[in-house]
Amino acid sequence: MYSFSSISVEISDKTNSTEQLSPILRYQKSAVPPSLHLTSFQVCFPCILSLLGCILVVHTKVSIVLIFGWQDIISGASRVKLQRRGCPTSWYNFNGRCYKYIRTLKTWFGAQVHCASMGANLVSIHSSHEQNFVNALIRSFDPSARSTWIGFSDTSQEGRWTWSDGSEVNYVCWSTGEPNGGTRENCGLTSWGSSFRWNDISCSYSYPSVYSPLSGNTLT
Repeated sequence: MYSFSSISVEISDKTNSTEQLSPILRYQKSAVPPSLHLTSFQVCFPCILSLLGCILVVHTKVSIVLIFGWQDIISGASRVKLQRRGCPTSWYNFNGRCYKYIRTLKTWFGAQVHCASMGANLVSIHSSHEQNFVNALIRSFDPSARSTWIGFSDTSQEGRWTWSDGSEVNYVCWSTGEPNGGTRENCGLTSWGSSFRWNDISCSYSYPSVYSPLSGNTLT
């Protein structure tokens, strides 16, 4: 009996000890702040936000580059100040050359003949700065910036675009997808729409034009 009682007491004491520890364990569990019980979504959510932020920044920068890349010619033209600087009346100077806007509507070949009679040629363009100047000249006489002939064509050989004054082709400013007219569209014009870029079109259409003198010629 004694032995049985001792065992009973010992078991009872161990049971009581376990019951006494249970509140402590329950306290320790309840003492963990609710904020630490994070779900997988809560853990990943800041990462998702960071990733979206990076994508947004990259997209914004690319958009800015594309927008300003497309608009740089327009803004450049708006900053150009026309000056004669030794050029005859109605002619304007850019880097030592004189340029003239002709409002009269002519075909590309008609414009070429007319400007030749003045000792000039349809304008050739060799840099973005010159492109901006020509666009500014057009807008100063025609705020609507209608399409205007330049001296660019592939009339001699399809797909081989050359300047009518024989100068080197070292700069182009085609609109997206241009030239695309094949044998039907062999002459170039600038101030196409609102972008001021170039387009190929049939030489038989009539537009205003920009002239520039041949080297050494006297303007009339």
